[in-house]
Amino acid sequence: MSHLSKQENSPHPSSEAPPPLVSMVIVCYNQKDGVGKAIQAALAQTYSPLEIILSDDYSTDNTFEEFEKFTKNYKGPHRIITNRNKTNLGTAAHLGNAVSRAQGKFIVVAAGDDCSSPDRVQHLTNQWLNSNQQSKIILSDELLINSDGSTSPSKIAPPPPSDTPLMDMINRQKSNPRLSITGAVAAYDISLFKNFAPFIKGVINEDRALLFRCYLLKGNIEYIDKPLVLRHTAARARQINQINKLRWKTKISEQMWLDLKETPNTPDKENLLKTGETKLIKYKIRLSLAEKKISFRKCAYLCQGTPRLWPWALITWFTHQISSKS
Repeated sequence: MSHLSKQENSPHPSSEAPPPLVSMVIVCYNQKDGVGKAIQAALAQTYSPLEIILSDDYSTDNTFEEFEKFTKNYKGPHRIITNRNKTNLGTAAHLGNAVSRAQGKFIVVAAGDDCSSPDRVQHLTNQWLNSNQQSKIILSDELLINSDGSTSPSKIAPPPPSDTPLMDMINRQKSNPRLSITGAVAAYDISLFKNFAPFIKGVINEDRALLFRCYLLKGNIEYIDKPLVLRHTAARARQINQINKLRWKTKISEQMWLDLKETPNTPDKENLLKTGETKLIKYKIRLSLAEKKISFRKCAYLCQGTPRLWPWALITWFTHQISSKS
């Protein structure tokens, strides 16, 4: 199972083999004003060989044009790849699409308005190599940019412990609320993408989905006790309301269920799938009720094949009908 290591074993792994190609992926959406600094920070990385993938999720501002502005005169050692999606894919699907273009086996992710320290890729790659490439996720601390422009160090919250049951990950038990990681400071082994189907559209919790994949693959999680990312404290623009929350919960539940379904040799898989399916159907019904897009017939249809949910669905539907008329 996964474990959490707090230090790099050595600053420079000893190996006669040449250093492996690493891919740094910068995912952007409507971040014209901040993406320039993110690109400059990527170009300044000390690690080599490095490919830098700049990907824009069909921004409505001039984010993609900033790619050309900040890279056209670059003559350094890193390879640069630019991409602009033809439609807006959303957070997770966009990341997966960008990673599909990567040739490296280790993926360092950065947001379009965050800056990486020049040695970020070097530290993360050292940790990955010191684990004999067994670590699936590597995290670091960060520096937060406050509203007044000052910075303050931030220790990341630890991920779930190594003995966290997959059932807890599916149910997201209140007794174990830390069932996610800080995606802004994360780097991933390529297997978390290559061993699974592409993310479905609408998933925004890509860090939670990737953590679940890590546990499915029985991967290690490592942690470097150094701030390697400079991140804005201001919340990124997301319209948070009850319906959106239900949409996000529905999508991440569906993604986790699909990933579990296609992962072989998972202990207690049948029971996990049954629990995940139940949770997903409940979210779909609650979402349809919140969106007022459901009839009793559709409610029954969503429960088709899962008779155990019929009493719950019937009570939930009638309760909604009564509350909406009161």
